[in-house]
Amino acid sequence: MPRPIHSGVFQDFMRSIYSTAQGILTAAPIATQGIPRNQFTWGAFQQRVVPHRGLWPIVFTPGGTINTFDNYRYHADQLRASLTRVKNVDALSPDEPNHVPPTRLDLLDEAFRKAFYSNPPIPFVTDVVDASSSQHEVWIDWDLDTSGTPVQLRVKIACPVQPFGAGPTTSP
Repeated sequence: MPRPIHSGVFQDFMRSIYSTAQGILTAAPIATQGIPRNQFTWGAFQQRVVPHRGLWPIVFTPGGTINTFDNYRYHADQLRASLTRVKNVDALSPDEPNHVPPTRLDLLDEAFRKAFYSNPPIPFVTDVVDASSSQHEVWIDWDLDTSGTPVQLRVKIACPVQPFGAGPTTSP
């Protein structure tokens, strides 16, 4: 069974905040306030931008209701622990072909740093899908303007399917 963070409701919620130029212009100052660029990490900024769990979508599943605020943090921590062990060979972006972060987690973090700390910030879309293996995977892609400057970050994250109940639930 796909997890709540894979649901259209959750992905639409995230896209409504970050996928447009206006959305990222609003979110970036909130997400980065007081955070040095080198300490900005994927998985932490979402709950700074929307800090109240009541504003996050509730997903109804056969096993109960799940508040995506709580569920997200659990799965983000799982992904970070997994990707920190995976060697990376991809460049951060086409405009930085010689910058190859050492791990897949470093690549993910640095892509989001680039998006949030650019002037203007770069909108992004993240798709979360079930992994075909027991490992997390991440792919980074950039849409470029005619000068080769990144204008949109596209991230695909594959998460291993876990039995229902992995992560916090709101009610049985």
